[in-house]
Amino acid sequence: MSTWTRWLSSLGSHDTPALPSPPAIELEEARQQAIASLADCRGSESERLRWRLRQAASAQELWLLRAAIFQQVACQHCQSQAAERIRALEPAFVRLR
Repeated sequence: MSTWTRWLSSLGSHDTPALPSPPAIELEEARQQAIASLADCRGSESERLRWRLRQAASAQELWLLRAAIFQQVACQHCQSQAAERIRALEPAFVRLR
């Protein structure tokens, strides 16, 4: 049992390499494209979503806001328009990986 315990404790002692953070300019491009996808959306919910997009600190946070973008565009236009706009955002996020 002692060998097993030592082995388990050794697993946590190695530093895992940190993933490189994306260049700030690519993150900002993705942010601006996401905000632009709401350009013709009006109202307090749209303004709140734009604020959330501006406040997102990482590519992951921006990526997770896609559902909110879809919902907002679908409410103000239609689901096919929302799907088209979300698809148009994908290349910006591919560069961030």
